Amino acid sequence: MNNTCRFLTFVSACLVAFYMTGCASLIDGVIKPLNNNLPIVADFSVPTVFEPGETLEFRIAAHDKDGDALTYIWEVDVGKLNATSGTTVKWTAPKDAGSANVIVSVSDGVGKPIKAEKMILNSQPKTFAKHHTRVLTGHTDQVYSVTFSPDGKTIASGSQDKTIRLWDAATGQHLRTITGHKSSVTSVSFSPDGKTIVTASGIDIYLWNAATGLQLQTITGNADNIDEVKDFISVSFSPDGKTIASGGGHINSTVHLWDAATGQHLRTLIGHENIVWSVSFSPDGKTIASASDDGTIRLWDAATGDHLRTLTENSRKFLSVTFSPDGKTIASGSGYTFTLWDASTGKQIRTTIMGPAQVTSVSFSPNGKAVATGDSLDNVRLWDVATGTELQVFTEHTKWISSVSFSPDGNTLMSASGDGTIRIYD
Repeated sequence: MNNTCRFLTFVSACLVAFYMTGCASLIDGVIKPLNNNLPIVADFSVPTVFEPGETLEFRIAAHDKDGDALTYIWEVDVGKLNATSGTTVKWTAPKDAGSANVIVSVSDGVGKPIKAEKMILNSQPKTFAKHHTRVLTGHTDQVYSVTFSPDGKTIASGSQDKTIRLWDAATGQHLRTITGHKSSVTSVSFSPDGKTIVTASGIDIYLWNAATGLQLQTITGNADNIDEVKDFISVSFSPDGKTIASGGGHINSTVHLWDAATGQHLRTLIGHENIVWSVSFSPDGKTIASASDDGTIRLWDAATGDHLRTLTENSRKFLSVTFSPDGKTIASGSGYTFTLWDASTGKQIRTTIMGPAQVTSVSFSPNGKAVATGDSLDNVRLWDVATGTELQVFTEHTKWISSVSFSPDGNTLMSASGDGTIRIYD
């Protein structure tokens, strides 16, 4: 054997020994070190909104502890990129898309690439097809609540038939029915990570595994640690997923906070004088808004439970409340009015008289430019936040609207009704 062969045999043996002792791994036929560090993204600069047809610049900055050279591959699902590689690219927005997903794959040439991803939203209020594109049927009674999962792929609905149904958001196909409630399901909410669903049903709050439908735990409202409860009506996760707020027909009309992991009762927010129909966290998780039959909306400090402010108008009751995505504006639905409020001052920005219809549900679009309302006269309406102009009205339900919701990308509007159906507008 000549010297070259001996050397190659020696190197091969060393590499095999290195691999066998766990110091390296065999990937795609190449021996690579197991202690390879993944690239670290230091900055990923993508605007939050775009104007139709405008050109924007996207940037990324990353480094590698091992000193490996990094490569960047860009993808955007709509519009046009001027390049697909490099640390800086330019993108021209389409004229008719409600959102765009921007993805960058960062690779060190050794391990699996990491991905950075952001969604960018159209700055203009989106309008939808005049007629529904899908109708979800299967519930055997009124549908009280409907919501999208955080990734927009799944819809959850709660009904008077005591079930939750999960649906494929893209196709409308029924995925799973979750049973086990003792009463009507009046409120449904996904955790921010999409792994858990919380429901309000009678004197109980339930937590469910979103992937399997298995029950995780039950919080019972008539437990010794809180006052007697008639019914829970509304539940909402905090933005960090650690806390659940509940409102309902409490004897003393209170809002309750619960530890989402353990079900432990954390705090009671006292002040309302009648049923609490709706609870909502601000996007930063610092404030809770509650809407009540007593004709008030109350704002609370989520950390301390302190009452911050009371919002009132000439209304007998408030049925729904929600924060805008930037947390600066509150939308409310009440007996015959739809109102926008300044969240920092509590002052009314605009009130729209809806009588004789009662506004039963309100929801901001993800870009904050539009609000959808549902009412007791079976109508879903879309409003321009900046001007107060009614953009669209949908009249296909045959009974009152219980819930309205936008998909996370803003491209889909959904409504649930007392007629037992869920209608989807793209």
